[in-house]
Amino acid sequence: LEPLEALYGTHRLIDSVFIHGSLRAYDLIAIAVPRSETFVPWAQKIVGNADAGLVELCKDERISSAMVDELRTHVAKAKSPTLAAIGAVHLEPHGFANINVEFLTASLKLRRFKIVQHYDSVFDGLYQKLGQTTDPKVKISGSA
Repeated sequence: LEPLEALYGTHRLIDSVFIHGSLRAYDLIAIAVPRSETFVPWAQKIVGNADAGLVELCKDERISSAMVDELRTHVAKAKSPTLAAIGAVHLEPHGFANINVEFLTASLKLRRFKIVQHYDSVFDGLYQKLGQTTDPKVKISGSA
C-alpha cells in the first residue's frame, strides 16, 4: 500500500495519507491529513463558509465526499488501476506525529500496526458507510 500512499500523497490537498484495505471488504479506505494552506480555501468554497476552520471542515461529510472524488480523479490522471481508488476517507486535521509519536518510525515511515489499532473504529465506520463489513462472522441462511 505504500506506493499508493506515495501517489495519493502527491495530491495538492494532502499532506500525508494512510491507506487501509481489508480482505473482507472490496474498497480501500484512507486516513488523510490535509495540507491546510490548500485544503482550507478549497473546502471553504464547498461549504460556502469562508470562516470555517480546519477541524470543522475535516468533520464535514460534504468535504469527505468531495475529497474522495478529488483523489479518484488524481489516481485516474496518474493512470493507476481503478482498484487503487479509495472508496471513503476520514480527514484527520492533525498530523500523525501530533496524534501519537509512535505512529512514525525513526525514518518517518508510518507504523501500520499502530495506526490500524488507533483507527480501528474509524475504519469500521468507513466500511459501514460504504455498505461493507469487515466482520469475519458469516451468517449462512437456513442455519440455526
